[in-house]
Amino acid sequence: MSDKPYSQSNLNQNKAMLQVSQKAGKDESNRRTFKVVELNGKVVDFGNFTIKRKTSGGNPGPGPLTAARKALQSISKHLKVNKNKLNVTFMIQEITRGKTQYKIYGPYKGSYRKYNSKELNEKKIKTKSGKFITLEYEPIVKLNKTKKGGGWGSSNFDPKELLD
Repeated sequence: MSDKPYSQSNLNQNKAMLQVSQKAGKDESNRRTFKVVELNGKVVDFGNFTIKRKTSGGNPGPGPLTAARKALQSISKHLKVNKNKLNVTFMIQEITRGKTQYKIYGPYKGSYRKYNSKELNEKKIKTKSGKFITLEYEPIVKLNKTKKGGGWGSSNFDPKELLD
């Protein structure tokens, strides 16, 4: 460290460098992160799903609907229910670092549809080791427009449920 006094010009230079590095830090993250906050009308807190913020071409990436599809898979594991019996309503919240407001998306209505025999043949994926993985179910997630707002501000929300 130097013993020189800290001048106003040094302060302004360092401040400008810090602001540039903070902006660069925000742009480096190409991920948006979400979690499940409401499941079938109950307040929950689980999951951590990431989606790309931008595509490799620089265009805007997929939206919260893609994260909701990923959330559906996590919900089926969380509830330990067979995929063809799963039928849930849920809401997700964006928890990306650096966001000033964690926005809640939904409510989404989610279920799975089993592929027919013709579609099963098309849904085979070859891994690097040469094995084939067959996808059996298609996630179906739709924005449920019948319920207005949902979550904390909805008319059917009972704060006493949180105390149970």
